[in-house]
Order: sequence, then C-alpha cells, then structure tokens
Amino acid sequence: MIVKHKVKKFLDDFGLLLPLFRIREYIKSCRSVDRCNEAKSLAFPLPPHYLRMLVSGNTSDKLFLSEGRVRSKHIEALLGKHGINLVDQKSILDFGCGCARVLRHFDGLTACELHGCDYNKKLIDWCTREQPFAEFIQNSLKPPLPYKDNQHTLVYAISVFTHLSEDLQHAWIDEVYRILAPGGHLIFTVHGTSTLHNLTVEEKERFGRHELIVKHPSGAGSNLCSVFHPRPWVEQHLAQRFTILDHISAEEHQDMPQDMVLFKKT
Repeated sequence: MIVKHKVKKFLDDFGLLLPLFRIREYIKSCRSVDRCNEAKSLAFPLPPHYLRMLVSGNTSDKLFLSEGRVRSKHIEALLGKHGINLVDQKSILDFGCGCARVLRHFDGLTACELHGCDYNKKLIDWCTREQPFAEFIQNSLKPPLPYKDNQHTLVYAISVFTHLSEDLQHAWIDEVYRILAPGGHLIFTVHGTSTLHNLTVEEKERFGRHELIVKHPSGAGSNLCSVFHPRPWVEQHLAQRFTILDHISAEEHQDMPQDMVLFKKT
C-alpha cells in the first residue's frame, strides 16, 4: 500500500494521475456487457456505461438501479425519522446529481419541483435529453449556483462532499445555505469510520485527531479525489450555520456505504 501511495503521489505531482484515472474509467466501461431484465421496462432509459462509470465506478445495470433505489429509500427514511414528509417538499435539488441515479426514483413526486445539477457537462446533457421529469443545469466546480435565495426546501448530496477539497467544501456548504429555504433540510453523505481501511497509518492518526483527510485534491469533483470526514470535523466546520438533526454511521445500515448527515437551516 505504501508503494502504491508513493506511485500515485508521483503521478499526481506531474499532473498525470487524473488523465490516467479517466482513461482507466473509459476502458472499464467499454468492457461491460451487464444487463438486467428490469432495464427493459423502465419509464426512462439508463445512461450509457461510461456515464455510469463516472458516477458510481461501475457499469452494472442491476447495481445502478439498486444503488439509486437504496439511496432514495434512505433519504425518505431519514426524513421520516424526524417527521419530515418527502411528498410535502416544494422544491428538491439533487446536488451533484450525476446521471440521475437517485433522482430518477423520485419521478413520482409530481407535486414538487425536481432539480438536478452537476459540473460534468456530459452528465447534464444526457439528463436533459433523457430524464424529462426534472430540470437539470450544469454548474462550475466552484459556486455559485443559478438558483434564487431560499428556493429549495430539500437539498441532498449523495457522495459529493466525499470528492471535494476542503476549500470547496466550505464554499459549497455556504452556497447550499443560501439556496435552501428557512426551515429547509440538507442531507449529505461522508466517509466515516467504516472506511478507515482505505487510509494509511499516518492518515488514520490524523483522522483520529479530527482532521479532514483529502486524497488527491487535484482530482476534486471526480472519484479520484477521496475525502474522509471525522464526525467532530463535520460538526465544527460544516454545521456552523445549521442545526444538526442526525448523523447516521454506515455501520448502522449495511446497504449504505457512507455516513448520512441531516442538517436543518435555522
């Protein structure tokens, strides 16, 4: 692991790691032939394999559908745990929507506005063409978003803050606060203690000191950049303007690989 870490650092220092990572994603997507019967009867088509690889790191039809469904159910359950009804939302934003892996499972919420945003143009172009139940926009890697102040009653970001450098996390949490309605809610996921096996000994020590661990920040916005959040860091740095309603560790639910955090704008 130490040798692998040194090789990656060397490639990253010369700006080669992200291009090589993208090539690897493309090659893996070309090899996939996975299909499932459910895909044949869907109301909206599945994205091409390469777009799925960009979002979730795999191209399986079955996994794409099941992972999106599981995440949507966990969002609904977390809100319900605190007496918040998903169908009562006026405007929902999937921040970092990818190719609508989660948002597609909310297409039945016809009484509220559905929005998705992502900084990858290929993902947004495909969603705009193929997923007509929501409105999609492309954003930059840095704020702002083209939404009005207090526009959305619910914003969720699944596996987004897990791929943002520290400065981007601060910038985006402020931007989400701006577009979230008073009393609105933010749900986001983070890599917590269940993912410590991905860290080096030195990184584990820093995590234990409640430091944010950012691997390959040059790849921010992609799966190359991996970020690990100690719970006290989340409370101190991301919750300053919010009320924390919940923080559920991944160990508490076997089918959700990341911690889930629920904030309320007060």
